[in-house]
Amino acid sequence: MSGIFLKTAHEVYFIYRGYRMLCRTVGLIIVLNICSANYGQDIQYAWQIIDTLCSEQFKGRGFVKNGDKKTAALIRTIFRENGLEPLTENYYQPFQIAVNTFPKSIELVLGNRPLVPGRDFVISPSSPSFKGTFKLYAIRAEDLIHQVAPDSLQVPDGSESCILIDNRHNDELDANARDLLSGIITRLQNSLATNIAGIVELTSEKLSWGISTDISLRPYIKVNYPADPDTLENIFIDLKNRFRKKYTTKNVAGYIRGTECPDSFIVFTAHYDHLGQMGADTYFPGANDNASGVAMLLYLSRYFQQNPPRISIAFVSFSAEEIGLVGSFHFVNHAPFDLRKIKFLVNFDLVGTGSEGIKAVNGTIYPDEFQLLKEINDEFNFLPEVSERSATCISDHCPFDYKGVPGFYIYTTGDSPDYHSIFDRPEALSMAGFEGLATLIIQFVNYF
Repeated sequence: MSGIFLKTAHEVYFIYRGYRMLCRTVGLIIVLNICSANYGQDIQYAWQIIDTLCSEQFKGRGFVKNGDKKTAALIRTIFRENGLEPLTENYYQPFQIAVNTFPKSIELVLGNRPLVPGRDFVISPSSPSFKGTFKLYAIRAEDLIHQVAPDSLQVPDGSESCILIDNRHNDELDANARDLLSGIITRLQNSLATNIAGIVELTSEKLSWGISTDISLRPYIKVNYPADPDTLENIFIDLKNRFRKKYTTKNVAGYIRGTECPDSFIVFTAHYDHLGQMGADTYFPGANDNASGVAMLLYLSRYFQQNPPRISIAFVSFSAEEIGLVGSFHFVNHAPFDLRKIKFLVNFDLVGTGSEGIKAVNGTIYPDEFQLLKEINDEFNFLPEVSERSATCISDHCPFDYKGVPGFYIYTTGDSPDYHSIFDRPEALSMAGFEGLATLIIQFVNYF
C-alpha cells in the first residue's frame, strides 16, 4: 500500500471524484469551446422558446382556451425535433384536475373609475360568478384583525354591501398580523355567519395571482389603486367563473438513450404551466415562472442529442405545478420506469435571472453532489455563486423527494423580476446565469 489510510467511504468518494475530474478536464474544455462558439446561437434559441411560450397564443399556459394543451403540443414537437424517444405513450401522460377559471371579460368600476384587470386589481382565484352594484362598507385592516368574531361580521344592508378593507399601510403590519388578516379574509369568503356580499381589499402591495381547485361562497378582490376609502361609496363588479371539475391536462416526457448505461437515468424536469387568463383580455406570461425552466429543458435536450450521453437522460415537463405540484405527483405515482433507476434529478424553476448565481435546494441533503457542483463552478467560474438551501417542498422536485429520489431544485438569484403578475414578461429577464448554469449542469452530469 502507498501508506494512505482512508478513514471513511466519504474520503474514497472524493478521491474517486478527483480522479474523474482530472480525467474529464479535456472533455470540459471541449464543452466550453462548443458553448463559447455557439453562445449567440444557443442563447437566441432559449430566448425564442421563452418569447414563444409567453406569447398571447399560449394564453398564459393555463387552463383557458387550451393554453396548456397548445404548450404541451409544442414541447412534444420540439422533443421530437431534438431526437428524444417517448418516455410515455406518444410523449404524453394525461391526468385530470379540478380548476376554477375565468374565461370571460371581467369588469370592475370602483367609485367612478373603471379599473384594469391584472394591473389595478386581481380577483381571488376561488371567486364565484358575481355581478351587480354594491355599497362599500369600509373597515381598517387593524380593526378587522381585532374583531372578536370577524368571520361573523354584520354590516348594514349586508346582502347589498361589500366590505372594503383599508390595508393601504400593510407594510406597517407585522408578519403575524398579516397572517391573521389573510386567514380572516379566507374565512369571510366562506362564512355562513356573515351577511356581506363580497370582500374588497385596498392595498399598496404589488398584485400577484394564483389558481384554485375550488370555489368560495363570496368573491374577494384585491385592488392596488390610490384612493381614499372615505371617498368610495359603491363598486360595480361583473365577473363569471367556469369551474372545471374534471379537466384533462398532460405531462410531456421523452429521453435520450445512454450509450453505455441505458438503464440508468439522469432526469431533468421543469413545469410548463402558469396562471393562464384572468378574464378574456388579461393573461399572465410567466417568463421567469417557468418559461425559463422549459427553455433550459429544451436547450439541454438539444445539446445532449448532439452530444450523446453515457447514461440515459429523461426530460419531463409537468403541468399543474401551480395548483399544488399535481403533475409531478401524478408522474411519480404512475412512473413509466422504476424510479430507483434515477441516479440524480435536477428540477429547473425560475432560471431567467442569475446575476448573483444559483441556489440548489436540497444542497444540504446531498452534500457530496452539492460539493461537486460547487467545485466545478469554483474551478471554471460559470456563475458568480453556487449556494445551498435545505429541503423545501416548493417545486416539482418534492414528489421525487418523497420517493427517495436524490436531486436538486435549482433557481437563479439576482435581478428579482415580478412573480405571478402580468409583468413577468420576457423583457424583464436578464438571463445572466442561463448559459453558465447550462454548462455547469452539462459537466455535472458527466460524473454520473
